[in-house]
Amino acid sequence: MELQPVIRQVFPKISNLAGPMMTEGTTRFIVVRHPFERLVSCYRDKFEDAKKDFYYRRYGETMVRRFRTLPSSISTSQGRTLLRQVKDYVNNPRTKDFIALRDNPYANPVGPTFIEFVKYVVTVRVDDEHWRPYNLHCSLCYINYDFILRFENMYDESHHFITYINQTEKIKPRWDNPTKDGATNIDVSSQYFKQLPSYLIKLLIEKYRIDFDLFEYSYDEYLRLASDYESLS
Repeated sequence: MELQPVIRQVFPKISNLAGPMMTEGTTRFIVVRHPFERLVSCYRDKFEDAKKDFYYRRYGETMVRRFRTLPSSISTSQGRTLLRQVKDYVNNPRTKDFIALRDNPYANPVGPTFIEFVKYVVTVRVDDEHWRPYNLHCSLCYINYDFILRFENMYDESHHFITYINQTEKIKPRWDNPTKDGATNIDVSSQYFKQLPSYLIKLLIEKYRIDFDLFEYSYDEYLRLASDYESLS
């Protein structure tokens, strides 16, 4: 079985109110990551080039349909047809000829661009767990966590943590990166944020402001990456 279904069976999700009582007597820890690196990692792994058809059907198609600008010569009905062609291709990439999509604006690129993804993230009313702020996702105001581990220092911090709970014989940390093109770090995420205008970065800052404050991450470097930063300074 895949790991996530197993985890949900052994550790079912609990409510904010039940959290403190049900975790009493346990070692409570949370793993956090820079909000913007986490966001880029989510995009690269699940949305870029529509590499995961589930996420294209669930979110990606809406991102493209809502935020991609089409030529004025394309009617609404034509747009629906073009979008359907891309959906068919994503669902069955091996049986479809991509050349047929060459002039399809919804296939250039297939899947949302990073800008389209960010526009969706800052406007959607319900967040997905992969980009929902930690303060909304992890009951930070209800559960008194014993440890906060930073993803950026995971190798060292996980070893310290496992030693503290005296489980070094049972737990052997390893690094499995699901992103085919390598881990998302500051150098990688910077290349994506250079595509964004300052107003979108500022909206992201507001969305994740509590996470930035709680876990003492900085966003200044990312704001300076804005595509229009020089014109603002």
